[in-house]
Amino acid sequence: MVFGLSEILGAFIAGIMLAGIHDVRPLKRLTVPVRDLFLPIFFISFGISINLDQGVIVNALFFVLIVWGVLSKWIVGRVGGRMYGLTRVQANEAGFSLAPRGEFSILFTALSNGAINLFVGLYIFVSAIVGIVLFRFSEILANKTEEKLEKVLPDETKNKEDQ
Repeated sequence: MVFGLSEILGAFIAGIMLAGIHDVRPLKRLTVPVRDLFLPIFFISFGISINLDQGVIVNALFFVLIVWGVLSKWIVGRVGGRMYGLTRVQANEAGFSLAPRGEFSILFTALSNGAINLFVGLYIFVSAIVGIVLFRFSEILANKTEEKLEKVLPDETKNKEDQ
């Protein structure tokens, strides 16, 4: 606040600085009770701050952003997981677990204003709900996705063994 930055941006920068500390146990004893108290208060106040009186701007762009966020994270999880030795099902599960849940999107609200702020707030709210649901059911979704992918793209190693 001394430098004229947003409180959210300041908290983000403080978190990055704290991440560089090697022995976090003394800080953890001090910060965990505060975090457990203020984290729910923050999200409640953030949810209350979404003002729907300005008109809801939910159009195709909104849904494209949601689908793009989920699909891109799934692809990153699947491809990255396979590159680092996970099975196809584990890589699928990692992809579904990576779905955006609004962690970094809150920074956008600090930088936006007016009708854009409403759009960003609704995006964070919807992506958080979708992300939590995908995370919760990632194992089931990973198995079902792998079954579908095996039907569409059969494994080449199985085809070589059959020949």
